[in-house]
Amino acid sequence: MNHIPNFLIIGAARSGTTTLYEWLREHPNIYLPIPKRPEPHFFLKTQEYQKGFDYYVDRYFSNWEGQKAVGEVSTSYIYQSFAAHRIKNNLPDVKIIAILRHPVERAYSNYLHTVNSGLETLSFEDAIKYELERTSNPFKFLPDHVKVETNDPNFWLEVQPYAYVNRGFYFNQLEIFYKLFLKSNIFVCLFDELVQDSDSLVKKLYHFLDVDERFIPQSIYKVFNGSLNKKKYVINQEIQDQLLQIYAPENDKLKTLINFDLDKWERTIEF
Repeated sequence: MNHIPNFLIIGAARSGTTTLYEWLREHPNIYLPIPKRPEPHFFLKTQEYQKGFDYYVDRYFSNWEGQKAVGEVSTSYIYQSFAAHRIKNNLPDVKIIAILRHPVERAYSNYLHTVNSGLETLSFEDAIKYELERTSNPFKFLPDHVKVETNDPNFWLEVQPYAYVNRGFYFNQLEIFYKLFLKSNIFVCLFDELVQDSDSLVKKLYHFLDVDERFIPQSIYKVFNGSLNKKKYVINQEIQDQLLQIYAPENDKLKTLINFDLDKWERTIEF
């Protein structure tokens, strides 16, 4: 089958993946499932994965029309290590794309998104305080109306809606991909580059996927979701400092892994 995916955007969630999707979708030699949402999450959700690889290909890639680069976006893949192993077992030579955002900023954006979805009722401070307890059994802490709609505790253990801080430990998450896949098949970029140097980043993406770099997507200067909003929010400075301290050792290891300057991540930020 020539229409099996040869690249995946694995996350991170709330880091600009929708914008990457739009840039890539416009290219005449790139195929992505339309619409983006709901994301496949095939390699994450066990109920989906058990339906088999042929089901996955038929459902998401049956409209392929000969494009050279074929892929999908599921921001969950970066987070759960078992997803990386499932990907390797099915797509051993696939190219991996990851976009990373300042982990404190990403955590708060994730929190706001979960509030808006109706899953979160705590303040950000309390959500951080009780994250370990809630991630150990997220089903227990879901609003009652959500439990009625999806009542499988194992599903919520996989999805992990309350893992705001833990999703920012990028070194731990990416390390497994670097162990399983060729380094040359992994493309990592930063959210700041997406915002500040879109033209350069989109050319790098096209080059990585071996398609015409001269193509300019019409969506290059558009905003597709709240990840890029300029609205400012207020986070308790003590909470910011606490999170920066938590992330510091992880970020030091990440610098070595991806060879990026992450100095901006060592400072507090203004939302």
